[in-house]
Amino acid sequence: MKLFKFSFLKIALCLLFLNSCTNDETIIDCTEDVIESYLVECPWDVNTTNSDYIYTFSTDQTLSITTANNSYATTGTWSTSTNAAGQVVVTITEELGDFNDEWTFNNCDFSDLQVTSTDSTVNSIEINCSGDISNDCTEDVIESYLVECPWDVNTTSSDYIYTFSTDQTLSITTANNSYATTGTWSTSTNAAGQVVVTITEELGDFNDEWTFNNCDFSDLQVTSTDSTVNSIEINCSGDISNDCTEDVIESYLVECPWDVNTTSSDYIYTFSTDQTLSITIADNSYATTGTWSTSTNAAGQIVITIVDVASDFNDDWTFTNCDINNLQVSSANSTVNTIESSCL
Repeated sequence: MKLFKFSFLKIALCLLFLNSCTNDETIIDCTEDVIESYLVECPWDVNTTNSDYIYTFSTDQTLSITTANNSYATTGTWSTSTNAAGQVVVTITEELGDFNDEWTFNNCDFSDLQVTSTDSTVNSIEINCSGDISNDCTEDVIESYLVECPWDVNTTSSDYIYTFSTDQTLSITTANNSYATTGTWSTSTNAAGQVVVTITEELGDFNDEWTFNNCDFSDLQVTSTDSTVNSIEINCSGDISNDCTEDVIESYLVECPWDVNTTSSDYIYTFSTDQTLSITIADNSYATTGTWSTSTNAAGQIVITIVDVASDFNDDWTFTNCDINNLQVSSANSTVNTIESSCL
């Protein structure tokens, strides 16, 4: 078993995951959800004694493996599990069996990620999220960008905010909220290998196709078939409380564990994408599980309903904004003092 220790552009990943990157304590809370988000976010460069390969993981748990010069390609599947030591393991099963492997992540520290491979021919494993990654630009990557934050679209007539949801619906509002409409969206790949987002609005007034010329998060290049569109930009900075949706809050919940201080103890809440959660005391002396769901109250605020198996931790968290740098969360439980994401 070989151990690989590598660093990559922390800033790039921080932008991708909306982290402030001022708190490295996230390495303590390494979950399958976190590792899965790393896997699908960018391609992975794998150097072996035979060749250099590019591994591209998709959200449907399939993957493609190609040589860096595209002279060979194969496919397979992947899955995650947690071993007895609490480490996240990625199991790779390739269609011919030549690339079957297990990657074990010893931590989730962005700046000092440590991973081991059971394949003795593997020399190094590196995630590639920096620079122009147009050659590895996939629909999965672009879809993750679309739903991560609202998009500011400037046209000859007005400024609009496009909010994409994971169910492939979207809302379009003017920046001053004087007009709103809805529609659907889908992705495809054109003959040039570029990812195309097709937008179909209910009245047909905003039907459009956005073509992504690259996947570089820090310098996205997007063109529109609508001649009235001047610019298209993702907005992941500042106070986005006016664009606070259940999808946004759900992405925050599963991104990192949450530290909850109460009058009795300090707890760690870990939310999973299947809407289950675990609650543990910070010193691991107690643990329980439960479920969670989101809703929107009459004031337009996002509410997280937590149901604990023993009912001891049943609660409603109300988010009064979506500003990642200054989240404001209140609890219906009077014993709760503070609620904070460990990403911040």
